[in-house]
Amino acid sequence: AQQLGTQTIVFHLWAMPASDMQLEHNLQPLARCLDIADQYGLVLAIETIPCVYADPLSNVKRAIE
Repeated sequence: AQQLGTQTIVFHLWAMPASDMQLEHNLQPLARCLDIADQYGLVLAIETIPCVYADPLSNVKRAIE
């Protein structure tokens, strides 16, 4: 990341076609990803794309809780 000159990493918690159907499963590595981002002085951002089962902001809220 430092070589690329970036300070933010985008984390994709869901994608089509399964969308947010497996959100709970996808949330499992989030704490580890946050630790790694912090270790390298990076910000982890969650991309909000359309969902099938919930709305993007509700899913992000679940991620930060």
